[in-house]
Amino acid sequence: MSRLALRSEKFRSLCEEYGLAVEALDRLEVLNHPKDVERMREFRTLIADLTEELKNEFMASRDVTGS
Repeated sequence: MSRLALRSEKFRSLCEEYGLAVEALDRLEVLNHPKDVERMREFRTLIADLTEELKNEFMASRDVTGS
């Protein structure tokens, strides 16, 4: 995966967005304010979407490289 990150700006960007979303969700979960329940749900959805996009990018790179 590190080779893909070196080759693909899109993959690096998705990784960065994923990391930021996970960090934001972690902070909200630690604070655990009832007012943040909806935001936590939104971050969980975003993380799931980014996970799927990352998986697709990884699989597409394998198809191209034959690895």
